Amino acid sequence: MSKNLPGDQMEFGCVITSFEHLQRMAANRGGEFAISLAGGIARSSKSIKRDDDGEWDVHHNISDTWVDYETDEEFKEAEPNIMEAIEKGALAFLCEL
Repeated sequence: MSKNLPGDQMEFGCVITSFEHLQRMAANRGGEFAISLAGGIARSSKSIKRDDDGEWDVHHNISDTWVDYETDEEFKEAEPNIMEAIEKGALAFLCEL
């Protein structure tokens, strides 16, 4: 089930259910993801991409910063909020309406 998120014309689409699921959804071109905060009242948006070599690119929209990680383990250690959001069912791939 999906729901609209505040602030733009994006829909809280496919909920990411595991790290492996995130790997698949972020593969190649990557996409826009959001962490639902405060019971869905707010969100933290990110662009996440994982290339064929297993390297990650993450753009934190709120701070307009890019971070690169060379391995899955480095990504997991440096992005605890994303990992926690997966565990809580609060990370989703965003779809345009």
